[in-house]
Amino acid sequence: MPALIPVVPQLTNNLGLNPPIYTETFQLTAAQIRSLNSVPVSLIPAPGTNIAFVPIRAIYILTAGSVVFSGAVTVHLAVGSVATAAIAMGTGSAAEVKVDNAGVTTTDYVASTTGIDAALTIASAADRTGGTGSVLTVIVTYALLDLTNILP
Repeated sequence: MPALIPVVPQLTNNLGLNPPIYTETFQLTAAQIRSLNSVPVSLIPAPGTNIAFVPIRAIYILTAGSVVFSGAVTVHLAVGSVATAAIAMGTGSAAEVKVDNAGVTTTDYVASTTGIDAALTIASAADRTGGTGSVLTVIVTYALLDLTNILP
């Protein structure tokens, strides 16, 4: 299975409130898509102490395989226990492209530190069967927010 984890840039200074923006592309196989509820996939490892991923946009591209999934594939990104809104894809009977511009459901990383120093993962609302030959391409645009001088 090909590695999903890209190289995270070395953070050598406080990114503060003006963090750089990154875009990474990942491909999930039908086997990974089928088990996203019970086995979420880590896209990018935890960035380091007091640093949080801030998902800005996710583009989901589901390519149809030879066998449809047993139900709609509903995916979301998560940073620790802080998740983006669930995006419902189809069953893989036809190609689909969905865009999520909402980002994470909380904007207060100081009050809720569960999204700090946590991996960026993708998960689903339910495991599925079928989907033979389907591929889910995920294009994630995110920032790394260094909260070292901000946290109490």
